[in-house]
Amino acid sequence: MYKALYRSYRPQTFFDVVGQHHITQTFQNAILQQKFTHAYLISGPRGTGKTTLAKIFAKAVNCLNLQPNAEPCNQCAVCTGVNDGSLSDIVEIDAASNNGVDEIRELREKAKYAPTLAKYKVYIIDEVHMLSTGAFNALLKTLEEPPKHVIFVLATTELHKIPVTIISRCQRFEVKKMTELQIVERLNYVLTQEAIEFEQEAMTLIARLSDGGMRDALSLLDQVISYCSERIRLNDVYDVAGIATSEQVKEFLLALNEQNDQQVLTVIEQLFESGKDLNQFIEQLLLLLRDILIAKTQTSQQKELLGLAKSFELSFFYQAIETFNACQHQMKYTSFPRLLLETTAIRFMYPSEQHTQVGGQAAHTRVDPGMQKKIHLLQETVQELREVVEQLQKEFKQQPSIEQKIALPVIEPEPQQPAYLEQYQQVYRILAQATLTKDTQSLVQIQQVWPTIQKQATQPELGFLLDSHPRAAISEGCVLATRFQHVKDQLEQPAVRQRIEMYLSDILGKNQKYVVILEAEWQQLREQFAQKWRNQEVTPELLNKLPRFTEEKESHQQQDEALDLPPTNEEEQLSFLADDVQQEEQNDIIAVATDLFGDIVEVI
Repeated sequence: MYKALYRSYRPQTFFDVVGQHHITQTFQNAILQQKFTHAYLISGPRGTGKTTLAKIFAKAVNCLNLQPNAEPCNQCAVCTGVNDGSLSDIVEIDAASNNGVDEIRELREKAKYAPTLAKYKVYIIDEVHMLSTGAFNALLKTLEEPPKHVIFVLATTELHKIPVTIISRCQRFEVKKMTELQIVERLNYVLTQEAIEFEQEAMTLIARLSDGGMRDALSLLDQVISYCSERIRLNDVYDVAGIATSEQVKEFLLALNEQNDQQVLTVIEQLFESGKDLNQFIEQLLLLLRDILIAKTQTSQQKELLGLAKSFELSFFYQAIETFNACQHQMKYTSFPRLLLETTAIRFMYPSEQHTQVGGQAAHTRVDPGMQKKIHLLQETVQELREVVEQLQKEFKQQPSIEQKIALPVIEPEPQQPAYLEQYQQVYRILAQATLTKDTQSLVQIQQVWPTIQKQATQPELGFLLDSHPRAAISEGCVLATRFQHVKDQLEQPAVRQRIEMYLSDILGKNQKYVVILEAEWQQLREQFAQKWRNQEVTPELLNKLPRFTEEKESHQQQDEALDLPPTNEEEQLSFLADDVQQEEQNDIIAVATDLFGDIVEVI
């Protein structure tokens, strides 16, 4: 009976294993030093040599004529018994069909007996992730403390399904996918041994289709050999694999770029009628786009790709890769792959149609989606700027003239003070009062009882208090700073404020209020206050102008009257925050008025 190529050319020594040097070197060193462990776990993609490595290791540890480089001799009774499967001491178990507790219990019972011919009894459990939970639990103790003559080698393609208690008891190895070059070299070797002629391009295509798996590559090669009569050609691989030719992919790509919708639909129809896999066709298209993009952005030795790259803009590649990658993802969920591919191609060619009349016929003009998005953003920005200009014009018209400012006092009702200005004034009030009265004890007192307040608080107040910290305090209240806007908003809610102020008042034994500010604003206000303190601008007069730490506005006016001060308005309350530039502008206006009208000018 004919023997498949992947079985006939299965590696029999560590040297023959392709692309897994990090594992073979470890095994060879462990065998030479006699430091191999009782359990190994080999994981990785299919067809990359997991079971092959396990069998070679089983031969090497039991070989009666081990080579100096830790290679099995493949001639002694143990090696030949492993190769033909007649040695009972090397047990290979398929966990997919023997995944129950009873099979593992039977394995445990047999593992107690000494090997008949070999030095070690090796159990190779393939697809170990298929074991049931009970089977894993039954294997656990034996895997942890097996008999001295037993070695376990576990192999799996899905490492994440194996319990961590099993993984932690094994030495774990991860096999890698093989490169296209490694697979091509192995295929060339096999065909040379089989005395079969071939085209090198055909081997490259087989290597690419195998996706890093040697077994898949050899199986496809076996099928192509059966299909061909004498010589393996590139078109033979296309026919056997059921995929589109490279010429069809390039033709489709060029038609997309030229917006030749008729040619695009014709290529799709040809692929569908010839039974080609459209999902595989999209994958070929994406790979070609990738190759041309790299050839366009980097130096490439392939003249054909360089010639194609000159026909495309970079934006075409970005849009095409994104569009057809999404199409490939949708392929697995659709019942009409041809319809999905056709609509995707047409939508890509005409993402936003503009109809123009050319020679009496309607022609389509393609609008770049990226450019269309930029235009939309620019339009929004222009509209926003127009609104800002209109608002500034309205405000400018409402400003009084210089003559009005000098000659006529304008009595206006007190404007509604913004909430954030009132918060800043309260913070300044606390800083100024604490500094002028040298009150440091209030802040220390609140910081000491803050953990107690957090313990008394319940959800959701506890979360808000954990994210806020007292930064300044006087006998009337304190400043709470937080990094988060949502915490600040919640702490300013009347119900939340009432409960937290009640906690503060109960623990401190006096009526307590608080003001909330963001941490960044606190740092900025504190630096501004420090600068004013250094400039000797923080005085008792300034303190009297600031609103006291209370919620009732009427009490502000009563306190101001008691201090024999005029009622404060927004301009006076914020005068200490005014920039030097504003003061200079005011002085300039007064100077101009004095030059014009002399000493009769009175500043109001």
